[in-house]
Amino acid sequence: MTAPSRAPMVLFGLTVLTLVLVQVVSLGARNPFTDTLSSYAWVDEGWMFVLALLILAVGILLLASELHRRGRGGPAARTLLRIAAVASVVAAVCPADAPGSNGPSVTGEVHRYASLVLIGGAPAGVLLLASTGMFARRARRILMQVFVIGSLAAVIFVGSLAGDWVSGGVSQRILVGAVVTVLGITALALHQPESVARPDAAEATVPTALARQYTPTGPVVPPGSASGLTSAAALHDGTAHPVQDLL
Repeated sequence: MTAPSRAPMVLFGLTVLTLVLVQVVSLGARNPFTDTLSSYAWVDEGWMFVLALLILAVGILLLASELHRRGRGGPAARTLLRIAAVASVVAAVCPADAPGSNGPSVTGEVHRYASLVLIGGAPAGVLLLASTGMFARRARRILMQVFVIGSLAAVIFVGSLAGDWVSGGVSQRILVGAVVTVLGITALALHQPESVARPDAAEATVPTALARQYTPTGPVVPPGSASGLTSAAALHDGTAHPVQDLL
């Protein structure tokens, strides 16, 4: 089988780079500490935000395809990843409501729910992959740490929507960063052989193989039996050669 494609990792990196660039070039129009990422769709460089969502969608689709091609994970996990990719495209096509607009629009509501599916579906798919033993121990520890950080950021972000916290913009960026990070770790795990990702299963096969290798194929002669006494007497008299009898 050919080596796994590095395209998903590259695309996830481009997603982060594009999101950072659109915020840097729009510092005069948006405040990264208070404004949401979706509001960047309405700045002059808003096409960069849309591009980031499309790049992310392609990366997730390629990741799901690579998982299917290599037989890693289950169909439920791959389906969740594909749903998250579609949600990313929908969020890109349907922008959020412009800041200061009156009331939610249809496209704004579609963008909101698509974003929820993206942020929830992708990590859920990775969790299902982790339950199949796809990740090595170190990768699992890092994943759990990222999930904890992302969960805390999600709680703070939801609270900021209700209370208009200053940390709302920061928490959303941490949450999005956590989602892209777990996707990147998943893409990186494809480059590890299954014996590395599941060392317990690999180690368990060693005693079994040794047991099969040294399983006696001939009849076992119990001590004290007639055959055993005859063989011992033959060895004592010198009429039998021990190596020849063993062979």
